[in-house]
Amino acid sequence: MPRKDGGTPAPGCEGHTILHACADVARHPVDYLVRRWNWKSAVMSAVIRGALFFGTNASVSHAAASRAATTEAAYAFATAGFYGALTEAFRLCEPPELSNLTVSLGLPAIAHSCEFVVHWLRGTPRLATSIGWSVALSIVTTSFNMFAMRRGAELRQRCRWQSRIQS
Repeated sequence: MPRKDGGTPAPGCEGHTILHACADVARHPVDYLVRRWNWKSAVMSAVIRGALFFGTNASVSHAAASRAATTEAAYAFATAGFYGALTEAFRLCEPPELSNLTVSLGLPAIAHSCEFVVHWLRGTPRLATSIGWSVALSIVTTSFNMFAMRRGAELRQRCRWQSRIQS
């Protein structure tokens, strides 16, 4: 049965709510956080966010901008794959509007709270501006990913090591 957003839920996913998705992630954390780790999200996020932090902090000094960029690239690479997998876990939740809102605002709130602490500990000079741009980027990219996933885009491709873990 087609949904309001034009997508068709996978068999057995009709009526899947945000609570169902949260419970599923809690019951199967290795499946969601290791096997479904989204390496494309990790790599793209590290590159784009590193550049964003470099540009935002470049007016302070090259050294400060480089420190902020490497800190962000490392943080983004370490965490974005998990957030990509979690976004995918919520892609078929009903109602789609609530699922989109939860993923587009909830996941970035968690991610950027941690990101703020990491950069605060590292002494990123233009911290508020950097985090503000990062939050804006997250809202846009997560909303787009949800839009694409709900329409059947396969955004995740397994690496060899992920396939071996599953075997």
